[in-house]
Amino acid sequence: MESRINVTPGFCPNCGSILPPLKSQGSVICFLCSKEFDPSIFGRMEVEYTVHFNKIIDKRNKNKEVNEEESEGPVVERKCLKCGNNKMSYATLQLRSADEGQTTYRVTPSKFILLFLQKNKNMSEEEKNGKTDDGSEVTYEKAKEYWQTIEPTVCGMLGGLPEVGFLDIQASTRFLKLLFKFKPAPGRNRALDCGAGIGRVSKNLLMNEFQTVDLIEQDEKFCQKARESLANSGHLGEVFNVGLQDFNESDIKYDVVWSQWVLGHIEEPDLIQFFKRVSKMLNKNGIIVVKENFTKNNETIVDEIDSSVTRPRGHFKKILKESNLKIIKEERQTNFPKSLFPVYMLAMKPINK
Repeated sequence: MESRINVTPGFCPNCGSILPPLKSQGSVICFLCSKEFDPSIFGRMEVEYTVHFNKIIDKRNKNKEVNEEESEGPVVERKCLKCGNNKMSYATLQLRSADEGQTTYRVTPSKFILLFLQKNKNMSEEEKNGKTDDGSEVTYEKAKEYWQTIEPTVCGMLGGLPEVGFLDIQASTRFLKLLFKFKPAPGRNRALDCGAGIGRVSKNLLMNEFQTVDLIEQDEKFCQKARESLANSGHLGEVFNVGLQDFNESDIKYDVVWSQWVLGHIEEPDLIQFFKRVSKMLNKNGIIVVKENFTKNNETIVDEIDSSVTRPRGHFKKILKESNLKIIKEERQTNFPKSLFPVYMLAMKPINK
């Protein structure tokens, strides 16, 4: 088929988007239109890579002040809590999930210190490890206060990493279409977006597949933004301004209940009850889908900043079992930055259905 777009090598002749780097062998697939091309699509292009290593810090210069020309980033007037330096350079890195804020590194010539900006410098070791005095891991009020500080934008929803949004929606779209191939398949009448934020997933995924989409979101300004941006979609149903732990609309039936990057904010007993409630809200052949971060080991990681937990996948499956749910499809999100937690999509049905 003849190309629709006249482009230079390295760009997709089908849709015009930039192509991903060519691997050592095999073809290349466009991220946007998923069209596959032979390596010759790159023509005679040459690619060079340069690896930059961090400088080795001389500990003998412990008390030397940071020089802006020698620093690894912008320099600010801030006293180092460890060595007493009055100047520090800083950089940010996305260590947590895509919908969380970035971590800030502050650097002096003598120490590399990991400082979470919102944390108090005098917190105890138990608090640093994610444990509070009462032993709880999730505090709803604290989580609510955290999200009140986040801007109602796509960048805010994705923790300053909006570029993962396209990859996220692309993978979710493929996963959802696979579910429609099940026999019997879920209907396409009504879906529920849990922890919807400003409606990013509803707008770019669910409203492309369902007649009506309802949203649950505990932050009022996010709800208002969602109502405004989705008002003319023709698919917006109810917007419930409530936390998942308190949601209970037994009169509505759904074909798909989609929960993404929100269940870490729900205490385990409440999460089990939430699953049991929405299971009763499913239409015949209805499916519950979860897209969440999971730890790489068997430890639960607690984030004291936004009062959330990242659970091991094995433990999460035990929660599903207690919730009387069985997994019918499971897939890992690909092409996300390696610094993020592994992200999996799980489709479940109630065991008695």
